Parts: sequence; C-alpha cells; structure tokens
Amino acid sequence: MPSVVGTILIEVIISVAARWPYQFGGHGNRHHVLSEFVSSGGTALAPPLVLLIVLALIAVAVQRTDRWRTAATVLLIPVAAIMTVGAAGEAAAKSTPDVPRAVLIAGGLFGILLSVSLFGLAVTALTTRRARHRVAVPRGQHVPVGQ
Repeated sequence: MPSVVGTILIEVIISVAARWPYQFGGHGNRHHVLSEFVSSGGTALAPPLVLLIVLALIAVAVQRTDRWRTAATVLLIPVAAIMTVGAAGEAAAKSTPDVPRAVLIAGGLFGILLSVSLFGLAVTALTTRRARHRVAVPRGQHVPVGQ
C-alpha cells in the first residue's frame, strides 16, 4: 500500500505542474490546484489531501499485528469506495480547456482500477483472516479479534 500512496503523490505532482484542477463536483481553478488539493477538491488525477492522509495512516496500520490492523483493513473498504466514486466522477466529468478529456478518462480509469483493487484486497484480507481464525481456534474457545 505504500506504493499506492506514492503513486497518488506522483499524480498530485503531475496535476499541480500541469495545472489540472478537479472536474468532478464542479470545476477547480487551474491557478489554485495545489490549494484546492490541500483544502478539499483534489486534482484531476488525485483525491484530496485529507483522503490521502487517511490512506497513508491505513497503510501504516495494516502492517501491524494487532487489532489496529483489522480496524485499518475495515476502514480501507469505505475509503476505497469513496476513491472509486471520485475516480469515476473524474472519468465521467466534462472536459474543460484546463483538463483534456483524455486526462480525465485515463486518470479516472486508473483511479478506479487502483481503488477497486484496494477494496478487493481489503475484503480478501478480512475473509482470509476470518477463515484462519475459525480453523485455528477450537470450538467453544475465544481469541480476541485481530490476533
């Protein structure tokens, strides 16, 4: 997951350098791409900073071996869903003179692929962990969740 956060940071740099503001849910200002990324709007290629910070915290927490790992994995599911909606919105948004249609489609499809993959990995991790827990714990005994 750190590579996902790194990829999104590269998308931020590209969007800011090319002045590609967000297009989904309105149109950002090409002269304020960085401030809009920081404040709430994201960019044409990347989600807003707050979502990126949450994703980075999840990436750290899923590496743990305690309950925080499970909590982070569960939290990844709605975060990935939100990212999917945002990427789909950018892909479907009308192009403007500020952002070419090809950028919106390519960035949106890449974002959808990335976020759906994260969603699938989170669900798979939870179901695998649950299956292992069922096999490892004899019937009638209890082991705290996340271990």
